[in-house]
Amino acid sequence: IQAFFGDYALVLNTAAWSISVEMTFYVLFPLLLYIQGRWARLFIAGSAILYLVTHIIFFVKFKDNSALVQNWNHMFYHPVMHMHQFLIGMVGGYFFTKMKAARSRFAVKPILIFAVIIALIVLKPWTLHFEVGLISPLFMLFIMYLAIDNPVFLNWKPLVFFGEISYGIYILQFPVHEYLMGVPYLRYHVSEQNFFFVSLGILILAAVVSYYLIEMPFRKLVTGKKRKAVAAAGAE
Repeated sequence: IQAFFGDYALVLNTAAWSISVEMTFYVLFPLLLYIQGRWARLFIAGSAILYLVTHIIFFVKFKDNSALVQNWNHMFYHPVMHMHQFLIGMVGGYFFTKMKAARSRFAVKPILIFAVIIALIVLKPWTLHFEVGLISPLFMLFIMYLAIDNPVFLNWKPLVFFGEISYGIYILQFPVHEYLMGVPYLRYHVSEQNFFFVSLGILILAAVVSYYLIEMPFRKLVTGKKRKAVAAAGAE
């Protein structure tokens, strides 16, 4: 719950603030899924309104750089400021289930949307803040059209494997960096560029170890219990 309190959002592991955001969404997901299934149009409209309100508040609050410094932790890391991103993802999932059968009719390709995303990031006006998902609708379209097209290269095993360990790379980046910064030789006798590549290699290795020793056993434990519960329910 640390991200609900700006002063504590980055304690212990700076990257872990997002876990508070994700857990908030996971707790609300059953209710949100029910609302989406029962009132789809209302859900889509509500997601759009929340997106607009969030970014209007963020723009008004942080158009002054001094306010940006003073209030950043208390707003940027708060789960409420990121909830619209999850809702937009659910909207994308809804449209995907409705539109995937008509994949041959789509003229817009994921590569074009990706190019627009990159152009916006590179050419971004200083008055716009992308940090709370301003371009999340474009990412939603990119992912949705990518799923519809289902390009063969996405099934390439190295890419699939990197997808599996990607969260480990994200969540372990700060601990690995801090540990390596404490190694005198790496800190004082290795160039910044070489330090980056050494850190990256060790980070990927740590993510692989975490995946095999922590994530996979835990996943098997959870899925095993789920199968037993389903089997027990079927036996009754």
